Amino acid sequence: MKKFILACLLLSILSFNSFSQNSKNVVSISATKFNVLYVGVDNPLTIAVSDYSPDKITVSINNSCTITDSKNGEYIVKAMKPGTATITVKSSETNNVLGTMDFKVKKIPDPIAHIGNINKKDNKITNEALISAGGITLTLEDFNFDVKFEIVSFDMITVGKTKPEIKTATGSQFSNDMIKKIKKLKSEEKINFENIKVKCPDGEIRKVNNLKFEII
Repeated sequence: MKKFILACLLLSILSFNSFSQNSKNVVSISATKFNVLYVGVDNPLTIAVSDYSPDKITVSINNSCTITDSKNGEYIVKAMKPGTATITVKSSETNNVLGTMDFKVKKIPDPIAHIGNINKKDNKITNEALISAGGITLTLEDFNFDVKFEIVSFDMITVGKTKPEIKTATGSQFSNDMIKKIKKLKSEEKINFENIKVKCPDGEIRKVNNLKFEII
């Protein structure tokens, strides 16, 4: 009876364990992130089979994912779409299935938009603080992968005594027109940042949270 161990290291502090048994082998599976793969990032895996060296096994995955042999039983999975992906490990000599494991495939969570490094719980802000911030930044909280998002564009909407005025910037920084307008804002006037579009690592464009402030 051969034992199959599939250890999946997804850089998390949480772990998940399951066991299955049939007439041929006992499968012991240890994983983190509750067996989740993410679209658009490199998902590292370590696969080991007792009595088999890494060069004596073949590994495959479905659901439009790819898996690349790195070294010494270490692999990188790239996921293309959400769903469920099954990793299958076979003997390269007999083509017998040694074990399988299902993974949930999910999108990376939405990042959180901020004004510069300002993380305010209230919505009061000065003209100077806005200008000093320079633009919009993104953070991705409680996520253990190094993920790079790109801000594509955003709108700045100012509300004073006259009708709302909308200005659009490309990229993450305030445009010159935006800065000129911010300088002119008076106390109690409103300024919102909306329609913030970000590009994910897989190329998907998403809208993230709006930001609303009142000038003091």
